[in-house]
Amino acid sequence: MVYGDHGGRRKDYSRYGRHYASRAQHSDESSDEHEAIGGRRFDVDEAELPPGYFKSRFFLGTMLAIGLGLAGGSAGFGFAAPILTTINNDIGPSPNITWVALVYTLTSSVTLTIIGRASDIFGRRWMFTGGSLLGVIGAIVCATAHNVNTLIGGMTIIGIAAATHLSYYYVMGELVPMKYRFTGNAYVYLWQFPSSAFAPVVSNSFIQHTSTGWRGLFYVLIAVNSASFLCWFFFYHPPTFHMKHQNERMVKYLKQFD
Repeated sequence: MVYGDHGGRRKDYSRYGRHYASRAQHSDESSDEHEAIGGRRFDVDEAELPPGYFKSRFFLGTMLAIGLGLAGGSAGFGFAAPILTTINNDIGPSPNITWVALVYTLTSSVTLTIIGRASDIFGRRWMFTGGSLLGVIGAIVCATAHNVNTLIGGMTIIGIAAATHLSYYYVMGELVPMKYRFTGNAYVYLWQFPSSAFAPVVSNSFIQHTSTGWRGLFYVLIAVNSASFLCWFFFYHPPTFHMKHQNERMVKYLKQFD
């Protein structure tokens, strides 16, 4: 499995379900071949993967969550950016319409810088689950917006959520052995075709051929992010903060976080 570099030591927090996280943390804790967190192992070599790993509901559900999340994250920008003029004509006009696209780039760029380290410390489960939930909230705000400023607010939330979606590689690196990593990434990139490569076509098709118009695009985002949220919630169970750090308090790491 893939290792991350944390403070000069190589560690792997890979796990896809509570059962196997428990199995890993109790196996060979004194081994010098594997690093541990709080005295507990969370790394498993490819040869140690349990039978049926790639067919388990945890693995398949998490991979589905990754795909749906990336589709929703990229669509947040891809669907709206090509039709800003149409949106502005409907709920504007406003000189701030360009911020609908700019705020997505700004917020996602800033949030991307902390997702990796924060999820390493505090656990990835609620970071990614919460990101999808934020995506749902942001899409609802945008779908019901009656002025451009409200739409900008919704896109701000979507941009923050997109940072978790676009950080899928942290999860991919823990779930998929290096041998299959290119295949795993290829699978994920397929989810971006309708939300990125063909986004302008999809956006204009909604405007020209549906009664919901541009708001329908955000209805789609609500559905995609909701499905991603459910998959993260039910199928993704990596090590928690307390499994990693035992009896240490979270506030200690919050104070030291930089």
